[in-house]
Amino acid sequence: MIGVSLRIPRSIYALLHQPFTLVLKQVSISWRFKSSRGGGCMKSFRLSCLVSVFIFVQLTACESSSTLTLPPGTPFRSTQTVTSPDPTDTPDPQELIEAAVILSMDFEHGYPPYLLDYSETWHVETENDTNSVLCNEISDEWTSFSFGQAAWEDYAIRLQMRFVSAGEEQQAGPLIRINMTGDGYRANLFDDGWVTLAYYPPYSELGSASVVINPDEWSRVQLQAAADNLKFSYSGNPVIEAIDDTRTSGWAAFAAAPGAQVCVDNILVWALDENGNPFPDPEDLAIAPYDGTVYSIDEKVENRGTIPVFYPWPSGCGQLLWFDCDTEITPFSLVWTVAGDSEEVDSTQPTVSSAQRVRMQSDPDTLYLVSDNWHFWNPSWNYLSPDSIFYLNELFSFDPDYIMINFEHPDWPGVLAEKALNYKEAGFDGMMLDWWHNSAGNGRSPADVETARMSIAKAIRMRAGEDFILLGNVNWRVDDPTAMYLSGVFLELYKASSYGYSPASIERMENLLIYWDTNLQPPKIIAFEPWKITTDDYIADRYTEENIQYAKLFTAMGVVIPENGYILYADNNNDWEGGDHQHAYYDFYHTDFGKPISDMVEVRPGVAYKRFENGLVAYNRTESEAVVRLPYGQQFTIGPLEGLFLEGYFR
Repeated sequence: MIGVSLRIPRSIYALLHQPFTLVLKQVSISWRFKSSRGGGCMKSFRLSCLVSVFIFVQLTACESSSTLTLPPGTPFRSTQTVTSPDPTDTPDPQELIEAAVILSMDFEHGYPPYLLDYSETWHVETENDTNSVLCNEISDEWTSFSFGQAAWEDYAIRLQMRFVSAGEEQQAGPLIRINMTGDGYRANLFDDGWVTLAYYPPYSELGSASVVINPDEWSRVQLQAAADNLKFSYSGNPVIEAIDDTRTSGWAAFAAAPGAQVCVDNILVWALDENGNPFPDPEDLAIAPYDGTVYSIDEKVENRGTIPVFYPWPSGCGQLLWFDCDTEITPFSLVWTVAGDSEEVDSTQPTVSSAQRVRMQSDPDTLYLVSDNWHFWNPSWNYLSPDSIFYLNELFSFDPDYIMINFEHPDWPGVLAEKALNYKEAGFDGMMLDWWHNSAGNGRSPADVETARMSIAKAIRMRAGEDFILLGNVNWRVDDPTAMYLSGVFLELYKASSYGYSPASIERMENLLIYWDTNLQPPKIIAFEPWKITTDDYIADRYTEENIQYAKLFTAMGVVIPENGYILYADNNNDWEGGDHQHAYYDFYHTDFGKPISDMVEVRPGVAYKRFENGLVAYNRTESEAVVRLPYGQQFTIGPLEGLFLEGYFR
């Protein structure tokens, strides 16, 4: 018998509180304590031995400035040393894993659109002129990227990783079941082979181990969670197992510590059952592999849903990219934002990361526009030097938070045109110009403002080409000569919050839609935004019978009248001080009748319909009921001020 005396932290001593005997046979045991990693009392101590005898361990408590916190019920275990990585060893039969795959990334087609880089420091690089890998830039902060779905529960991540930089205590590793703020499980692999598995925040270590790392080779790591069982494997060998149920679902991620430069490759994620076995055919959880496809504007318009909903200047969608409001639950077919614009008003360089560019270009059914300044700017968001030829010491009278731009300067159209071209190359489908009308001149004559707008629109169209959307916020206005250069309009139909809609105002909306659908250039994008009626609680009012009726009516009008209409029935701008264009995402927005198979068919003034592959959408803006008879004997009745969505085949 060999006696060993160890001084350990009081937190572990309290769990054991008495000497104990271990019977071991041909087992490799390694204890390692480093105060900098929360492991024990002495700065550095390691004991390893291979024995086939009895070991008597006498424990003595000690004080420590950093302690290891174990969840209740977690057994104290020695850590295991893995001495020989075996690249051919696999934890499960490969054919079972392949049937359960929900995501795979090898970066051969570039940066995947579903990989979200919080730190904007991860880039695809070519290794040895053949293999594409994902590497980070060295930072003094944690750098990370995430992927997957919030609904992922039981799954495994396997990837290859390699430390590129050399330094003290380099560390990086995969994360699992995390939320949008990074709470979840993480495995940290140090460049000297030390591994920890923990929950964070607050930091609670669940286990640790020592493995052998060859700095010149790729390390294959795996982290999985099934029910409350967590497991970290290195080169196919399980080295840490723990029980914890703090989080049961969430995204996957990878993170590198400050000062660490790491490359990763061949990320594979597969679904598990509650016992940790591959779960085949998880279709609702799977994400299609990225093949590098870039979708054109025409393809995105063609692929949009029956009811294309749009979101101007989206906000409140979490901590990801600005268009993450576009989800399976709330799909949006058109968005625009100031994020990505040139922060300096007269600069022509966008602020768009490679991840954002790829995601915009690879989205098959959503148009992404950038909203930039053409006649005023806000010093809270942008900067314009007083020495600039476009600077004016002139506040915008409608809103003194804004400062006017010298938009009549002959060089200004060329600056905006160069911006548009660079936005296009950065991945945007188009450019949105707010306040696009002759009342935006801050006292200048309508004729002078119109002359400037014509010059700007012409310059942008000539520089960016026809395959770039130029969309202006025209509100209630028509008869705009810049229509010859515009390919889209935003009909932000402002009104007082409590005001309703008269028959004349709804007829005016119908004429607006008809005018712009006739006069715009292809693809004729019409973003139609009537505002709801607010009388009391602005959120509860979204769901009143009256507002739902108008929401259906205006949605039907926005779908039936224009060739490519987009709809949003929104809050009034004065409803909430925290932001504009808030809204309800109504259930009928999810209507799926396939593609349209007819143009608008007018039954009588104010009543019309459009046929789709699997249904029909109709509207009646009048105050009387209408009976609609189709050419082949089918008929239906539509009530006054009604939008109707009928499923079926209509000839």
